[in-house]
Amino acid sequence: MATLVIKETIQDFEELGIIDYQDDLESAFANSTESMIRISESVEWVGTKLNEKTAELERMKAKKPELGTKELRNFCQRSAMVMNDFASRLEPEIPLFIRNFEIGANAISQLINLSSEDKLTEDVVLAYTSTVSLSGQISGTINSMEGFQNEVSSLPRMEKELNRARHNVEIKLSNLIEQMNISYSIIGELIKQFKDKYDFK
Repeated sequence: MATLVIKETIQDFEELGIIDYQDDLESAFANSTESMIRISESVEWVGTKLNEKTAELERMKAKKPELGTKELRNFCQRSAMVMNDFASRLEPEIPLFIRNFEIGANAISQLINLSSEDKLTEDVVLAYTSTVSLSGQISGTINSMEGFQNEVSSLPRMEKELNRARHNVEIKLSNLIEQMNISYSIIGELIKQFKDKYDFK
């Protein structure tokens, strides 16, 4: 019996080039940066809210030094809502950052492979600059997240809902920090590849 052979058509063929990878890089890294901005804004938001809660508790104690269990529980539960809100804001940003970072990192790797060693083009310089810039942004975000994680971990264990919310935030922060550290390591390797191939200082 004859075997049916399906030949590849010109429409089926796809091989990305330098311009395609440059577009992927710019788009993906822009999305990664926007994700980190939203994360930083969420940290700033929850920090402000928790400071407000601290001030509220101090006012409550000033009016009534010996707060009752019901009053404290109500305060803790309202504080827990703020922290869970923060965790909900953080959760979708983690896979979004990872997905875009992976696209951008692959684009950089392909650009390095496709570019000529003896010709430093504008595309290569732009790719290198974008890579170094994102590396600095990731490093800053990691430091910010680690600092906030320490603050969250040091919160007093006052009430079960607050404890659960604290644990929820700790899990989200740990996941984010882990992924960012992996990304920071990868981007460091990409920068090294640039420097090995070109005379970048």
